Amino acid sequence: MEIMLAREFMKKIMTSEQRHYMMNMITYNISPTLKGAKPATLITLSNNNKGLYEAWLKYGKEYLETVGIEAFELVHSADTVIILFYYKEILDNHLNKNENKSFLNSLGYDLHMTLHEKLNLLRQRYVKYQCPHEIGLFLGIPLKDVLGFLRWQGRECLACGYWKVYENKERALNTFKSYDSCKAEFAKLYLEGVDLWSSVRYINLTTDKTEFL
Repeated sequence: MEIMLAREFMKKIMTSEQRHYMMNMITYNISPTLKGAKPATLITLSNNNKGLYEAWLKYGKEYLETVGIEAFELVHSADTVIILFYYKEILDNHLNKNENKSFLNSLGYDLHMTLHEKLNLLRQRYVKYQCPHEIGLFLGIPLKDVLGFLRWQGRECLACGYWKVYENKERALNTFKSYDSCKAEFAKLYLEGVDLWSSVRYINLTTDKTEFL
């Protein structure tokens, strides 16, 4: 069912104009964060994909106002932008959990940094290392899996989906399913003709954002 909805969504949205395509494609991909199942989502917008970079420059501000979510640009080049979408309170509380804070501190993140300061340091490290390992924490990957990836260099994982799993395989697979369900929910609303604002409002009204608080 979820796979079929995803296919139908992709098929329909590919024929839409640039603004509509950008806004709904982003929302589809960040729906786990909108739903509260994921503290943040990282998206790359490039002109290689229906001019998404140019669309972001034109309509990005309007999109953020419509959806009501925060966005932080980690990389901004001539034709590509990599953006972290998040709700401030949820991401801040998630990163301030003791084990996450300690890990970040070992990488140079001061214990008393504000969220904005952490994001600025992440941007610096993202540019330097291309994809620093702590990005996993920002995206909601369990610390044990981040550490497992570091230890095994991406090998010998128990499962592979939205990330490589090294601990608690069952929980991770359930999380993967929840992400897919979030995307399917938005795809269904879109295919039913529900407008973007109403879809996001519905998702927010039927969400539980307590997991990362």
